[in-house]
Amino acid sequence: MFRPVRFKATAEDNCGVSLRLRDLTCIGGGDAPDDCGAFRFRDSVIVLYAEAGSVIEWKVIATDTSGNQSAVECSVAVVDDDDEGGDDEQDDEQDDHEPHRASRRW
Repeated sequence: MFRPVRFKATAEDNCGVSLRLRDLTCIGGGDAPDDCGAFRFRDSVIVLYAEAGSVIEWKVIATDTSGNQSAVECSVAVVDDDDEGGDDEQDDEQDDHEPHRASRRW
């Protein structure tokens, strides 16, 4: 069973920074190559569902108060629970923690 996952973009700058997420794509592992439940919401990519074998890609663009920009491309591969080798008890314990986050320091 696929559990929704959130990847939050973060950045730091001495003068402040704003973030934009762009170019969200899903390369599918199932019957419909571009059909997965990934979307952008504010500073995060949220994946509601995806087939095992899918790869979700996006770009984060950080802009400081002087207008300087930096970009990083991010991706995540979706694997089948059976491929991870973990047990369900351990997975259930993780549900009580913070959402998964992917971050990059600028």
